[in-house]
Amino acid sequence: MLNLNELIVQIISFLVIFFILKHFFWAKILKSLEDRQAKIAQELDTIEKQKKDAEALKIELNEKLSRIDDMAQSKIFEAVAQGREITDQIRKKAHQDAEDIIKNANKLVDQQMAKAEAELKEKIINISMAATEHVIQEKLTDENDKKIIEDFLNKLENV
Repeated sequence: MLNLNELIVQIISFLVIFFILKHFFWAKILKSLEDRQAKIAQELDTIEKQKKDAEALKIELNEKLSRIDDMAQSKIFEAVAQGREITDQIRKKAHQDAEDIIKNANKLVDQQMAKAEAELKEKIINISMAATEHVIQEKLTDENDKKIIEDFLNKLENV
């Protein structure tokens, strides 16, 4: 066990070393600890500031993405509206072209019908004239009249 003398010597040695260290090194140790504490506090502040900056940047980027999405949606709606408008214009143009074609075809048919009617009238006139000429040249009798009329009707059927 320890005897009392050794214990007293050790306590005195400890106190002497303690006061020597306190007198020469204590201020330096405390300053070193305070510097370390200040550096840690500064680093924590820097980290907190960077964290806030990162959060602000994240919010800003999310807002930009939202605006970009809105703009893209708007552009898509505009393109669809333009597509519909162009489709309507094409459809209207096609209907107008079809109506023009039908009108032109009707005019052509009317012209052809008028031409055919004119030709038919001319043929009927020629046949009538030929029949009349034929009738005048022959002596008129019931038999001849019937024969002339039958010939005339046959010619009409052929036309």
